[in-house]
Amino acid sequence: MAPPATPPPDTGGDRQVVQVESGFGYGVVGADLHVLPDRGPVYLLGEHRATAQPDPHWLLAQPSRLLNARFRLVEFTGRAREQAELAAWRDADGPRLAARWLHGPGGQGKTRLAAEFAEQSAAAGWKVVSVTHGPGTAAPPPGSHALEPGAAPGILLVVDYADRWPLTHLTWLFSNKLLHRDLPTRLLLLARSLHPWPPIRAALTELQARTDACLLRPIGDSGDGGGGNSDSGYGGGPGGSGTDAAADAARRRMFTVARDCFAHRYGVRDPTAVEPPGPLRHADFGLVLTLHMAALAAVDSHVRGGRPPTDPAGLSAYLLDRELRRWTQLFENQVEGLDFRTPPEDMARVVFAAALTGPTARPRAKDIVRGLDLELPPGRVLDDHAACYPPAEPGAALEPLYPDRLAEDFIALTLPGHTTTGHPARSWAFPVAQALGRAAPDGSPPGHIGRTITFLTAAAGRWPHVTAHLSQILAADPGLALEAGGPALTALAGLDLDTGLLEALAARFPDRHVDLDTGIASVAAALARRYPATTHPHARADAHFTLVYRLNDAGLHQEALAASQEAVRLYERLAGTDPAGYEIALARALHNHGHVLGRMGQLREGLAATEQAVAVYRRRTARGALARLLRSRRPGPYDADLATCLLSLGSRLAEVGREEEALTVTEEAVAVRRRLAAFDPAAADEDLADSLANLGIYLSGVGRGEEALGPAQEAVDVYRRLAARDPQAYEPNFASFLSNFALHLIYADRAREALGPSEEAVALYRRLAASNPHAFEDGLARALHNHGLALADTDQEAQALAVTREAVEWYRAAGARSPAAVEPELGAALTLFAQVRAGAGREQDDALRAAEEAVARYRRLTEETPGAFDDRLRNAVRAAARVLDGLGRTREAAELRRAHGIDEGTGDGSAPSS
Repeated sequence: MAPPATPPPDTGGDRQVVQVESGFGYGVVGADLHVLPDRGPVYLLGEHRATAQPDPHWLLAQPSRLLNARFRLVEFTGRAREQAELAAWRDADGPRLAARWLHGPGGQGKTRLAAEFAEQSAAAGWKVVSVTHGPGTAAPPPGSHALEPGAAPGILLVVDYADRWPLTHLTWLFSNKLLHRDLPTRLLLLARSLHPWPPIRAALTELQARTDACLLRPIGDSGDGGGGNSDSGYGGGPGGSGTDAAADAARRRMFTVARDCFAHRYGVRDPTAVEPPGPLRHADFGLVLTLHMAALAAVDSHVRGGRPPTDPAGLSAYLLDRELRRWTQLFENQVEGLDFRTPPEDMARVVFAAALTGPTARPRAKDIVRGLDLELPPGRVLDDHAACYPPAEPGAALEPLYPDRLAEDFIALTLPGHTTTGHPARSWAFPVAQALGRAAPDGSPPGHIGRTITFLTAAAGRWPHVTAHLSQILAADPGLALEAGGPALTALAGLDLDTGLLEALAARFPDRHVDLDTGIASVAAALARRYPATTHPHARADAHFTLVYRLNDAGLHQEALAASQEAVRLYERLAGTDPAGYEIALARALHNHGHVLGRMGQLREGLAATEQAVAVYRRRTARGALARLLRSRRPGPYDADLATCLLSLGSRLAEVGREEEALTVTEEAVAVRRRLAAFDPAAADEDLADSLANLGIYLSGVGRGEEALGPAQEAVDVYRRLAARDPQAYEPNFASFLSNFALHLIYADRAREALGPSEEAVALYRRLAASNPHAFEDGLARALHNHGLALADTDQEAQALAVTREAVEWYRAAGARSPAAVEPELGAALTLFAQVRAGAGREQDDALRAAEEAVARYRRLTEETPGAFDDRLRNAVRAAARVLDGLGRTREAAELRRAHGIDEGTGDGSAPSS
């Protein structure tokens, strides 16, 4: 993916940025414009405006127009509680920036509720901005959008379909200067699913935003009657306490309002004569859209002298049949001079294709229609399609059916395999879907593949027969799922896909990809659940072993711990009955488990697991030592595993303060890696660099700073080459090694030389954390801490003050989810925070609070793990005493030093963070 084009530097005041696409200029004033060089704007910002009411006769021609939330034809009713809570959220005191994830199934009324809230907010004086995602689809609207807030009391941004955005695109939006003015700013994100929310919430937390997620409940589900919001939804957990009678009454009220509005449009004088199609107790009638569809079908059939279907599937079929009748009427009326030439069956193909591609630029739309093998020229067909479904934006074509749920039902009812009467399937539907998902001859995926997979997946969630069609498309090219993006992978994980297909998808997964990590973890979790422990224990164990890595990559460390525990349990059972067959697999699981435990702050447990793993590898390598000697010391099959595990053992030993032992086992790991590299230099590059980086850390930790520089520099050089070749895979480790190298330079009294690598590490981690804060926020915190050390040691006080404050903020954000995992590093960051302020004689009250917090944290850690944190506790005490001295509280400072056995003249020390 190409990076967004960088706007020119801000020189003060508001500027206008204009992007020209297909002859249309799109500009924003008072905001940034993020642009993909090959596909145009990443997203479009537009001032919220009420949609002009279309011609009444045009509306009546097709039912999808009457259901389109954009036209707001049904009087808004109900949702009083939700409106009040949105208003309270908007007007609440607290952080300047607040974000809410409003989620619920398609058709629940999210878009309409958000539109109503936007209107109310605009009436209250707020600047309301709509955000639309979609690089490479349709041209942006012409003209400029003035987004300066002026005298507005605040800014409200509304983002629909937020769960379909790649994480990087959302983080670019969050960086837009429109969100960072000195005004209350609210970000309302609409989504079907809660699943993508955690990493997005983490990105917003780093901006110090107040965040929450709210479930938009079904109609008639009143919850528990309490106020407030939480991640579980409005006013309490799912299910609510409303009675069936209350739910029926609420649904009947909404049906009645919609019926009366539609009856007015149809000219029905007595709407009370129109009854609901049947009881409204089906779960789907908890959706606003389904109630509107029932009301529209009831009114339409009343006018035509028929009876509407009573079930939701039948209602979709009925309304879609009305669409077909309109296409037929237009085609047949050409004999009366109407300029419409596309036969209805051909129009069905185009509407089906548009549902799967979404709106796109007209030249691309012509290519899509050309692939449908219709007799008429593509331009003629697109003109006729636009007569039925006018594009929302100039220069676009193939406007799909709205609402989305109706488009999904049309896809499902057109594909063979359903049993709904009144809407026969088409034999051409699957070949068209297949063609739309096919890669180009050069192997590049179609630009619409994300929508194609997403809409097929959404349809499959309600229409099981669609799963078979989607599976066949993905089986032919599993890579399409990855090209569709992380949100599509997450949605696919929720379907009942064949285990073989899930395995095929997993085989295509890259080692790392920040935009895909969360979706990959979802698929890996689905695959792990597929293997029963009773009949497939080996496959289940392997799947959980892989799942640990995927969850860690997605920043889901608590979930990774649970998966790791299950993997160890399963391998222990297998090794108990077949040691020769499963001992190595158990060792690998234990090694992995030790890493996860260490990351979660369970240091002694992590050390024990890793020691068990090393013991297994030592036994296996010892058995083959004589054979290797006879083969001129050629590496054995488990030498590489032993080296990797020794490296981890060094980390676990260092975590509990046994640094000399950590150095010894790491030197052994480096020796093994160098022997492996002698036989295969290219393959061993990465592994040797990992070992060298750790060796540098432990040499520095035992006071051999000058010796540490050589291996640390060698590791950086290797990873610079690797990261240049494959940034997605190698930039995380490259950033870590750069930061560690800077730390070694600082310890060697070469702080000025450390500024370059430490600053480069911070820049790399900022980009990584912007894409996936869950996975990289602690790395960024460490890099900032080390950069703060370099700045402080080179007397750059102002920068050191800012950087050390930011390091503490990042550690706090990481600790909000996993307190134990970052507590030692947070203590070090707090210590440095206090030291820098004590040295500068500034912000002394903040410095004292930070130092006292660091002392309290390290006291607790030394009690839990004696000996591991003694040096860090002394550093924190020295920092606190120095701040007290600066505040004139010298007696308290002296008492604090004496209580910890620290001489008055002992230096401050510094808190490492490697």
